[in-house]
Order: sequence, then structure tokens, then C-alpha cells
Amino acid sequence: MFKRIIKIAILLFLALVIIIIVMNPIFLKSLAHRNIMVADDQRGKVKSSLTYSLNGYSMRIYGKGPMSQHVPNSWKEQLMTLSTGWVINIKSVEVDEGVTYISSGAFIACSSLDSVILPKSLKRIGPRCFSYCSRLNEITYRGNKSDWNKIMVKSAKWNYESSIKAIHCTDGIVKV
Repeated sequence: MFKRIIKIAILLFLALVIIIIVMNPIFLKSLAHRNIMVADDQRGKVKSSLTYSLNGYSMRIYGKGPMSQHVPNSWKEQLMTLSTGWVINIKSVEVDEGVTYISSGAFIACSSLDSVILPKSLKRIGPRCFSYCSRLNEITYRGNKSDWNKIMVKSAKWNYESSIKAIHCTDGIVKV
């Protein structure tokens, strides 16, 4: 009788652990660890293959071409809500060389975001990309100040209502 009670208790404990893991956003995030999305705008003009990787609370975006305006469906279902955006409190984002555009509102209201690294290959940042990122004070850009200024000519309101004060370039700091 005692052995049977222990077996039942262990099974209940394992069931509880499985439920907690399945319902936990961090676990759901790990399921999406290597979501590969083909970026495609509404008319099929933008084509690229980017990989979005989540590791803990860090996101890495790599591949060639622009980010899509569309979030992968698997991410929408597991990691985002329409009312609050990202369910996971992303703390850092690293965009690798080869990515040319960060989409509009990509990281809007990521209140835990405090570290962003952008590649020299970047050509434009979409409107409100880093809006309402209250902890993000600085961005690291892997190009020089002249390259950054060229990006800014094409990037309107990318940091609307953000706390970003400086961009660290390879040859110095640009004040925002």
C-alpha cells in the first residue's frame, strides 16, 4: 500500500512539473529557439531568410536581407499578445552582419531590453522599432558615425518615446 502511494505521488509530481514546463513562457521560447522565417512583404517584393534565435532572454537575428513586417506565426501564438507585444521580456538583441532592415515596431515596448548590437550592414530602421524601451539607453553599432548618419536619413521615428541617449560606433559616440 505504501509503495503504491509513493508511486502515485511521484506520478502526480511529474505531471505537475510537465504542466509547469509546458505553460512557462521560457519553455515555449525554447521551442522557438531556431525559428526560421522567410521575410516576405504583402506583394512578395521582399525576400530574405533570417533566423531568429532565443537563448534565455537574449535574441539573435542573423542571415541576409531585411526583417519582415510579419512575425512568424509560431511566435505570435507562443511569444506575443496583441495587447502587450512580447510575452518574453527580451533583455538583449544582437543583429548579425547581413541583416539590412529592422522592421517597424519590432521591439516596441520591450521594457526589459537594455542591450542592442546592430551590424554595419544595416541600411534602415523601421518607425517605432525601439519605442517605449525604457531601459535601453545606448545601442552599439558596428559601423562608424558616418555610416550611422546615413541610416538615420532613411529612418524616421525609429526611437520615438524611447530612452536611447547614445549610439556607440567604431569611431566614437553619436548623441541621440
